[in-house]
Amino acid sequence: MTETEKARELFKGDNYAVSQTEIVIESVENDCAVCSFISRDIHKNADGAVMGGAIYTLADFAFAVAANSSSMHTVTLDGSVKYLKPGVGDKLTAVAKPVRLGRAVCVYSVTVDDGISDIAVCTFTGYRTGHKK
Repeated sequence: MTETEKARELFKGDNYAVSQTEIVIESVENDCAVCSFISRDIHKNADGAVMGGAIYTLADFAFAVAANSSSMHTVTLDGSVKYLKPGVGDKLTAVAKPVRLGRAVCVYSVTVDDGISDIAVCTFTGYRTGHKK
């Protein structure tokens, strides 16, 4: 089973991200993850752009997938987002890459684009609980 298949199996029960927001795990490899969703009306704000909360959810989920792709259970300690511009494209994609993978703490950078340009950059800090998955 590939890392991507394992991640899809692990997160298939995530009711909000997978069932409601319809985020798709595109790929997982070497502690990195790519996740996406097709922009629909439920994701949009009154101006017709993708709502900040939907962008943050995508970034947070990509971090969770990437950080939990190793054998160590990881939870979020902190997350921050910088919105660069409105998301107006049809498909949003988040790419999560490790900045630091420590024994107990990890830091990830997540970039979100809308198929046109980068729309957000995020940083997530995770705690590796010590529990094996």
